[in-house]
Amino acid sequence: MNGGKDRQNGPLARLQQELARPLSRWELVLEGLALAGLLATLAIAAIHWGALPDRIPIHFGLSGRPDGYGDRAALWFLVFMQVALYFGLTGVFHLPPEAFNFPASLTEENAPRLARSLRFIIRSAKALVMGTFAHWVWMTVAVARGRAAGLSPWSNLWLVALLSLVVASCWYIARRERRGAGQEESRWNPGSADSKRS
Repeated sequence: MNGGKDRQNGPLARLQQELARPLSRWELVLEGLALAGLLATLAIAAIHWGALPDRIPIHFGLSGRPDGYGDRAALWFLVFMQVALYFGLTGVFHLPPEAFNFPASLTEENAPRLARSLRFIIRSAKALVMGTFAHWVWMTVAVARGRAAGLSPWSNLWLVALLSLVVASCWYIARRERRGAGQEESRWNPGSADSKRS
């Protein structure tokens, strides 16, 4: 019974409320960029489909040069993966709050901060993933049609940016919440130096 009350009034309920808030201006920008990346991929695949050869590059080595070829229908597999990721990342916010795992303990006090961080991370990652796929599809088409020899350096930068976003965000959240927990403990612990001064 207490578990039901906590779910309705505790940190999880507060987290769910914060995740359901209307999108901020920056979140709208990120959602717009993600949608633009998805639409760009669909447009590239549709416009260039008729001009593609029967076999196209389906794998690129570390140097960016193609080292594997397959049927041109493989291009639509990339598009399908991107569409699935788009709707999957969009649906993350409809998961129950218990599904989220933060690098800090969830409390009613930090629930709004953690919710804002989660919203930013997911939507930023979504925009980067959509941009990455759009770039991959564009370069696959360019190589298949003889307009490029391999992937451009931008392909790696997309992935570096995505990984950096996730790692830096988790580090920042953990550091911020650990510092906040230390300040809270210092404030309420009767034996702490701060409480003695007050």
